[in-house]
Amino acid sequence: MQQINVYQRLTHKFTLGWSHEDEWEDAAAVKILPLKRIASTDESDTFTQRVIAPSSHRKTDLSNAIASTLSHSGCRHEYDCCGCVSYHAIVRRVSAREYVARVHAYRNY
Repeated sequence: MQQINVYQRLTHKFTLGWSHEDEWEDAAAVKILPLKRIASTDESDTFTQRVIAPSSHRKTDLSNAIASTLSHSGCRHEYDCCGCVSYHAIVRRVSAREYVARVHAYRNY
């Protein structure tokens, strides 16, 4: 189990490759379990990942912060078909402290 900090994205002025230029706020330090691959094609992979929030955040919904943190891309190309991988996460809360993230990784083809 690994611990990471999750951040709430406050503004959405920039696309995913430039999202670090947006304003962010520290939300919490959470524990994440290893990814489990649930689907795979030549162009994309889909994973699930369980996330455990600290007891102090039991009443806080961290779904958006977890999704914002796990969704990312390093691609800054001005053209399509570069092959860069982007990650998009959808998170649902399953209990007071537990979340399940569905992470879709896809290549820009």
